Amino acid sequence: MKRIFLLLVLLAFVLMTDAQSVSQVWIDAPDSLVGYLSKGSRIELIDSYLITGSSNVKNRLDGRTRIDTLTRSFMQVEMSEALTLQIKLLPSEGEDSVLCVVRTYRAPARESVVDIYSPAWEKMYSIDISKHELVSKPDTMSEERYSELLPFTLPRMVSAVLSVDADEMKIEPSVPFSNPDVDKEMKALVLQRKLKWNKKTFN
Repeated sequence: MKRIFLLLVLLAFVLMTDAQSVSQVWIDAPDSLVGYLSKGSRIELIDSYLITGSSNVKNRLDGRTRIDTLTRSFMQVEMSEALTLQIKLLPSEGEDSVLCVVRTYRAPARESVVDIYSPAWEKMYSIDISKHELVSKPDTMSEERYSELLPFTLPRMVSAVLSVDADEMKIEPSVPFSNPDVDKEMKALVLQRKLKWNKKTFN
């Protein structure tokens, strides 16, 4: 029993060394961002993940919140069935690092909000991911058919996913496919883009 306990303590120490920075950022996050959880619950999530590799706590909406991924610079939390939160430490010209926070809502199509914060959780600016062109006519599709399908892509919501191990973000449109007759053609219209962080923004 003592041996198992020592192994768990050693594992927690190794993981904490790797994840200390983003873990502290998460614990210090403002309630306005993570109002689902008290500070005590956020600490409980970290402790449980570091010791067991998994975590799951009850949130203030009577749902469950769990950590999906945790490294030194990246964290993904399933806040609820409808909200995923990603936090990533990124290099910056003006600071040692900044925080990129991506909140992705599912209802059921996915839509993301991307904000940049200082290490002290002061909001610096938002990034408009909807400005990127994410719909294009396939070479095999006629202009007439493309014009017919284009209205189905509106209103266009965009989702974003941060890379765990690179300073990158993937974005794609969330088109609510619902018509089996046109779903395949619609999927051919939408594009994925990989944006790279240049110490100021993603482009």
